[in-house]
Amino acid sequence: MDINNAKYFISFQAKCKDCDEVLFGWCYKKPENLEPLEVHILTKDTRGAKQNYTDNLLKIPQKNVLESLVELKHTSLAGNIHNIGCDPLCVHYWTNHQLLIYRDLHKEYCRLSVDATGSLVKKLKRTSLNLISGDIFLYEAVVSQGFGHFPVSQMISERHDTITISFWLDLWIKSGANPPNEAVSDCSKALLGAMCRSFCSCDLRTYVKNCFSNLNGSTCDIPPCFIRIDVSHMIKLFCRLKILNEIRNKRLKEFYVRGFRLLLTSTTLEMFKQILKSLMTVILSYTDGYLDDNNTKPNSSESSRIFLLSLIDSTSYNENNSEELEIHHLENASEELDENPITIYEQDEVKIFIDEVENESNIDALIEGNRESAYYLPGLIKDLKRYCYDFPLWT
Repeated sequence: MDINNAKYFISFQAKCKDCDEVLFGWCYKKPENLEPLEVHILTKDTRGAKQNYTDNLLKIPQKNVLESLVELKHTSLAGNIHNIGCDPLCVHYWTNHQLLIYRDLHKEYCRLSVDATGSLVKKLKRTSLNLISGDIFLYEAVVSQGFGHFPVSQMISERHDTITISFWLDLWIKSGANPPNEAVSDCSKALLGAMCRSFCSCDLRTYVKNCFSNLNGSTCDIPPCFIRIDVSHMIKLFCRLKILNEIRNKRLKEFYVRGFRLLLTSTTLEMFKQILKSLMTVILSYTDGYLDDNNTKPNSSESSRIFLLSLIDSTSYNENNSEELEIHHLENASEELDENPITIYEQDEVKIFIDEVENESNIDALIEGNRESAYYLPGLIKDLKRYCYDFPLWT
């Protein structure tokens, strides 16, 4: 090509795969050495073309969100969208394929995870006043197996309470899904309460008390579904406590986070009680050290701290390394849902058990050592007890 006589140095054409609009591009002159290439583009404004292409693919004639959902429910997605509510917005959907896969996976031990996330669905505008809807979340139930994770049911909802979530799970079970053997969630009381109602036919507090009775050797019936809180979410909430974030000593904070992790991973009631008592004793003791001048008789705080450190050190290097990363990444993380509401607990068996451990720790904390304790942090007790009132959900 004769560059001197050509109108363009280079030119090209392309076609949009979504709307078939043609694009023409060109460059008038060859750039000098180290000079950028100046390219001109001529095409139709295709903003919104991808959405229009998707609408046409799904055969959505309406631009109104709710009208489009109703149209899909009775046409191309019939049998997949099961329930639609407009104010507040609520959409329940799962496919027959998802239901068949779940039934097949349920032939073995089935572990279901239920979680919610925001920032995916745009808020709606309602009425001529352009009233903005509340936050809209996507709820998803996922089966975890050795080969990976498979979603089996979904809900889009503007409400985030126990009744709304339970209604979704009840409809899913009514469609032919059996309750799972184990259900895992974050610390959201709404999610936990809904799983208890739908999978165990009881409220959350009744479930916790029944599990505690079984731990004590009672003859209560074993729950048909085990409700569990994800460990990483518990550590996240603990790391975000205000009193821990005000600690400048990183090692001190890590000590309490690792001690809390020991509680989360306890496998027996006796071990849980021993770790909790030791942790509370260290937190409440103004002094530690020894009772004699020869430093041979440690006080209760010193013995408890040594015991906890020995358990922490007994974990493998890989576990410690991953936990350090977990603490680093989760301590300032934000939550989508309010997973940590203030709950008023009645004087039940679990609360009495935790309060008795605190009383024993208070007595041990009064035994003075020969030096001030750097681990003295009484403000942490209130939050620690609040989490421990639900400890049967941890393991």
